[in-house]
Amino acid sequence: MVVPILLRRMFLVSLSLCVLVPVFWILMKREDKLESISTRTGSTIRNINRDSQPLIDSLMVKSSDRPVVNKSHVEPGVLVLYKYRSNSELKIVRSLLQAHRIQHETYVMSTSRHIPKLVRTDLPVIVGRYRLVIVLDVFNFISEPSIHELFTEYCQRFDAVMILVASGKEKIITSVLGKQVFENDINLLTLSQSVHINYLKVHQADDFVYAKDGGEWNWKSNDSSLISFLPHRISPVTGKSVPYSPKVISKRIQVLASVHFLHNGIQRTLPVAIIDRNSTDGVQRVFFGTPMSLSIAKLLLLDVMHMFSKSYSIMRLSKRRWIQIDIDDTFVAPLGSKMTDSDVKVLLKAQQTFQNIIPGFKFNLGYCGELYRVGLPSETKGDEMLVSHSEQFNWFGHTFAHTKTHTLSLNELHTLMKLNQQFAKNYSITVNSHYSVSPHHSGIYPIHEPLYTAWRDVWDILVTSTEEYPHLRPDHMRKGFIHSKIKVLPRQTCHLFTHITKYEDIIGGRDQLIAYAEGDVFSTILYNPVSIFMTHSGNYAKDHLALDLFSLLFDFIRKWTQIELVTDTPINLANAYFEIFPEDKQPVWTSPCQDKRHMSIWSGRNCSQLPSLVILGPQKSGSTALHFFLKQHPRLLTNPMTTHAFEEVQFFSSDLYYNKGVDWYISNFPTPNSTSTGTLVFEKSATYFTHLLAPERMRMLIPKAKLVVILADPIKRAYSWYQHVKFHNDPTALIHNFTSVIKASRKNSSSQNLLNLRSRCLLPGIYHEHLERWLEYFPQNQIYFVDGGELVDNPINVLLGLVEFIGVEYLDFGKILKFNPKKGFYCVVSSSKRSRTICLGRSKGRQYPALSKENTQYLERYYSAHNRKLYQMLMKMSRRPPTWLMEEASYRQIN
Repeated sequence: MVVPILLRRMFLVSLSLCVLVPVFWILMKREDKLESISTRTGSTIRNINRDSQPLIDSLMVKSSDRPVVNKSHVEPGVLVLYKYRSNSELKIVRSLLQAHRIQHETYVMSTSRHIPKLVRTDLPVIVGRYRLVIVLDVFNFISEPSIHELFTEYCQRFDAVMILVASGKEKIITSVLGKQVFENDINLLTLSQSVHINYLKVHQADDFVYAKDGGEWNWKSNDSSLISFLPHRISPVTGKSVPYSPKVISKRIQVLASVHFLHNGIQRTLPVAIIDRNSTDGVQRVFFGTPMSLSIAKLLLLDVMHMFSKSYSIMRLSKRRWIQIDIDDTFVAPLGSKMTDSDVKVLLKAQQTFQNIIPGFKFNLGYCGELYRVGLPSETKGDEMLVSHSEQFNWFGHTFAHTKTHTLSLNELHTLMKLNQQFAKNYSITVNSHYSVSPHHSGIYPIHEPLYTAWRDVWDILVTSTEEYPHLRPDHMRKGFIHSKIKVLPRQTCHLFTHITKYEDIIGGRDQLIAYAEGDVFSTILYNPVSIFMTHSGNYAKDHLALDLFSLLFDFIRKWTQIELVTDTPINLANAYFEIFPEDKQPVWTSPCQDKRHMSIWSGRNCSQLPSLVILGPQKSGSTALHFFLKQHPRLLTNPMTTHAFEEVQFFSSDLYYNKGVDWYISNFPTPNSTSTGTLVFEKSATYFTHLLAPERMRMLIPKAKLVVILADPIKRAYSWYQHVKFHNDPTALIHNFTSVIKASRKNSSSQNLLNLRSRCLLPGIYHEHLERWLEYFPQNQIYFVDGGELVDNPINVLLGLVEFIGVEYLDFGKILKFNPKKGFYCVVSSSKRSRTICLGRSKGRQYPALSKENTQYLERYYSAHNRKLYQMLMKMSRRPPTWLMEEASYRQIN
């Protein structure tokens, strides 16, 4: 009896420390005031003055025009608190949140760290940003009173729920997948829930050890050891730790789940997760005494998040999970590793068993016809048996030969696909799923355009899958996308690779296979609404590893969860996926040059053709002139003029061009001469600066690129832009003068076209908002700011500084640029005749009527607050503000 008593003692001591976190300070009663919370990003918890008000209040700015905090005003976000990045629970919890697309952020628990932005301040009501606060490293959380107090107050204000996860020495259960469940030799029987949650509920046991809401704590009150196990609080009188009475516990403690186990032939029960309905400080807490590495713990955490998300429903996935199992390389395997006729019989029998679990289930066989009946006599019989039972399976074509498709031309792909198509006709194999996958994972991602074209031409392919988008790892981040009207679904691995045919090929043998099934492969099902598993024909030969793996997986799911496994056609699977994740339809291209695996299956473009420098704009800030001047540097190469946007490629700001893919983008640029060291490619598209998706798109494709932003006077920029669109016959600008445009509003009953024109005219000049978006994706040391006024008056000085930032060799621009008094701006000196200059086209440098004083004053008021924020941003970054901004700042100080 010593072992279970010790185990129970360990567990409950953990609960006493973690479930009911002690209240270190009794908050004084305060009058309710109208307040709004600000996010002082420069503040830390350590330097907050707590003497006169709670921590949350110390982050507030008094305001009389905002309503009182309403606890219903909270967003469905999740905040994860941790102490060390090495915490194993952090990686698991983040993976779970990321896979389920749950809005979340992480915060390192430290009094010297900046306070996380707990509230929204841009709305007419005070809104909390997090519905759930997950605490890892619980002991560290308790040991930092200021941090504990801050987040306790936040949970009180916004009725948020705190979830505390045991970690490190706090862990009690170490494995649920093997026979040894506890640190002691105790066998797990089952797990029951005491609270009904209509989501991915764990095993549905009827014999609840603990009563439901308000039930009594199940340990006998005469147990002499009970008092040391009970949750404790700090006495406001003595300052010492005292236990709560059993009466309090019976009203507050609710066991969420318990494990039933055998020790010495006696059934025992311990809680693994409990809910503390805290009536003392009003904060509800859930404690997990089990590590998140356990599959049941992940289920419970999902249950809890769903339970407490209320009407927000942060969970996007239901209990239903679609599944498809591909058997790649049918007829393809090394000699002695192919399926024999007896293996095929086992495959057919297993498929019938799986159909009892998943109605309509069939294995999906991908074949290469050229290798049919190539092998040992028994393997030849296996091939023949597969073909004779072809109607029992679903089939899709690879290519006739097992060839890397990214190395093939369109004509070669047409030929091989038609041969495979003819093979299917010759042997009466029905191939009509509109689904295919290419051999060797190549051509699907990174995109090989001829493959998609050939698929449409020969097979009318509508769906494919890949494990490579955006990258092979981490696997929980794989996504789908749509390209060239073909829906690409995420494909999943299951630890069974081409060469693995026997248990001895797996380190750890069958025990490791069990761990795969009940661990990573189960997590794949849990994390993905649609799981297309990649297996190989050799995995079904010899020891039938794939069949054993999926049998174990399905048994685990049926025992522990209410997940509903279903199957359907690839088209319907794709429709289901994009109905759940419509945002995935538009791909975000990643750089093959940053992924060695992608480089091995890319169609051979030169990474040096990707731009190392991008001029972002904005429009009408002088970006065309800057691009023109930089072109004169012999070490800076750029794209030739395009038919669609002159000198601009506009790849990252146009869905039309972006959807053409990476190869199309690269094709716009020259290849640097391999003998010319230090030569770089650059581009300019002034539409990038204000485009909402451009920063993320650019970061994913060219993360190391240096960026140039031109900060021109926003008033002059807006007026110049209006004159530009009017010159190009914008219909709205032609019928409205500048005053009408900038003063358009819904109150004035302005048309939608006029309102849109006003936005396009004025919003690009709110520089700080656009820069904040770019700084989310690029570090500030990769961004160079050009003074728009200096670019006009002294471009030579601007270019010298910019060339130094780029890192190319010095060039004396004083000999290349010359002021043209007729044009009124600098032009390039002709290389053939120095007395002659080459200037930009007639649309540049046009003279406009002077801007009226009334409009100037209106725009000064409009941009004043925004310019102030830009000034503060630049000073914080230790960057010199442009001259026009410094003059404005000086004027404000004087007046």
